[in-house]
Amino acid sequence: MKLHYTNCCVLLASYKHAVDGLYRVIRDEGAVKLMNGATMASSRATLVTIGQVTILFAASVLICYVVFCLFVFSCALTLLVEHNKPAASIPRAFSIVNCTNLH
Repeated sequence: MKLHYTNCCVLLASYKHAVDGLYRVIRDEGAVKLMNGATMASSRATLVTIGQVTILFAASVLICYVVFCLFVFSCALTLLVEHNKPAASIPRAFSIVNCTNLH
């Protein structure tokens, strides 16, 4: 943290480390001041977390829906094409009737 001076020489905040900062705030201002802003920060963190979980859930549902639809439509299209294909366009080597070319 930077050094701040007011009235020429009064040092406001110069903490050596986090524990020193906690100790000085409790010593100078009291334990109640230590928790100033905690309610709003916790509320904001909760709302951000809920928003992230909601968006991730919606994205996963959308991805699953897209994959499912892709699978179903590709199966349906395959069945439709195979059902409407004329018998003459199927090669005889792959025909069930002619099994002589399997060797």
